[in-house]
Amino acid sequence: MNCVISPSATQEYRRDGYYLARNLLSPERICLLRQEMALVLTQQLRFLGQDSEPCREQDGLFQVMKRLFHCDRKRYLASLRLIAKLCSLQTLMLDPAIIRFVVALGLELPVMQARPVFHVMSHALTFDDGYFGFGVHQDWPALQSSLDMVTAWVPFVDVSRDLFPLEVIPGSHVHGLLPGKAGDHILEIDPARYCSADFVAVEARQGDVVFMSAFTLHRSGQQGLTDGMRLAASCRYENAMEKHFVAHAFPFCQHTVVIRELLFDNFPTAQQVADACNKPL
Repeated sequence: MNCVISPSATQEYRRDGYYLARNLLSPERICLLRQEMALVLTQQLRFLGQDSEPCREQDGLFQVMKRLFHCDRKRYLASLRLIAKLCSLQTLMLDPAIIRFVVALGLELPVMQARPVFHVMSHALTFDDGYFGFGVHQDWPALQSSLDMVTAWVPFVDVSRDLFPLEVIPGSHVHGLLPGKAGDHILEIDPARYCSADFVAVEARQGDVVFMSAFTLHRSGQQGLTDGMRLAASCRYENAMEKHFVAHAFPFCQHTVVIRELLFDNFPTAQQVADACNKPL
């Protein structure tokens, strides 16, 4: 893979607030990750009594997702949450090529406080009044950490302007933090602070990575094929050397709550533990 970071790439990033790095990751690795995604989903289908074999093709993954979505939406959502925590996805976001790139963009000592976020966009996988991409926002309010924070956005399918692309306003990062209205997931920017005609669709292929400033205005494109699916993941990288981050004692505004009570009564039994730990290899 191409791991050379040219001076023009960093200049373009500083000018536009984002940069599309072509062929940074192995497409074969992305394909293997999709297979693991399918395996997570098929376990739930089998539990529900639905015969389903792990699929290797992109279209097959889409079919598995639709089947579980229509069979049991609670288990579908639980599967998506687990996919975001796959070791293969998390190690992908720590790929040396990505880390070298964020260092070249100025992060002297990168840290990753938040887990990767898994994104699914499809007209066939929507909930009434539920998630369908994010409106216009900046990423910095979600962490409120180093001012030079970088987001990496990785597509798991080839994303065209007709498949819910990431849309950005080039150069919008220079205006810093903009006012907005707090929602469940984002601080949605006041529409008076931007022009919708300025958004640019980022068309990216498997293996590409989009690097973006934490202050760049962006949104999820709503233009998508009727029976198409866009899969992607994003992750934020902060700089432990940035002086304001240091002065504020390394703030982190996301917190994990641990439920101490047992979720299921009389589980597990000693025999269940023994069976799980001694299963055939």
